[in-house]
Amino acid sequence: MKQFLCLLAFLGLLAGCAPRVEAPEPHQEPPVEAPEEETGEETPEEPALGNPEAVMREKEQQYYDTYLRTWGFANPFYRDFGAQDNPLEEENLYLMFHAMYLLEHGYEELEALNMSGDLGTEIYPAEVVEGTLTAHFNVTADQLRETAGGQSRSHYDGEAGTYEFGTGYGGAGPIGAVTGYREEGDVLELDYGWFELGENGGAGKKGAGGVLTIRLLPEGGWKYEANRVTQ
Repeated sequence: MKQFLCLLAFLGLLAGCAPRVEAPEPHQEPPVEAPEEETGEETPEEPALGNPEAVMREKEQQYYDTYLRTWGFANPFYRDFGAQDNPLEEENLYLMFHAMYLLEHGYEELEALNMSGDLGTEIYPAEVVEGTLTAHFNVTADQLRETAGGQSRSHYDGEAGTYEFGTGYGGAGPIGAVTGYREEGDVLELDYGWFELGENGGAGKKGAGGVLTIRLLPEGGWKYEANRVTQ
């Protein structure tokens, strides 16, 4: 019995002296980062701009809206004129009146003035036509009546006190832009350009340009006083 107990003690001693072997840790895959949550927003692209000369800054846009916004393929700024000239002498009065009136009023107001129920013709009170054009051009009512008498599609009726215009004009006009300005006292000079209609309705190649002189009147009005074509 004593020998058996000694054997057990000896075996226990051997077990305590044997090197300890740790069980290997289970294999673990490196953590996979969760994909970033998609927000549905795309990085904005740079806006596609047209001709850089036609991209106006705030002040240039303000001047364009005030003085040139409604002028298109028919306008008196394709040739030179001075303060002593009649800038509308060779122009179509129907188109001149339309553009000038719409610069300061809406289409609804213009339609309400039309006294004609016939298709292809529009009749307006002479005082409105003449008042609109003489307010912003150095031209008299007599000169407008004379000009209308020499145009096949414009007629001044002295007895009725009206202007009758033949209509039917169409076509896309150029895109205008104010590209520079100078103001000194009561004189405002605008550098402007007319650009061809480019892709996606933007401004394409510059077709014409010039310097428009505007006289600011004491009572708050203004007139196109001179124009100089530079291109």
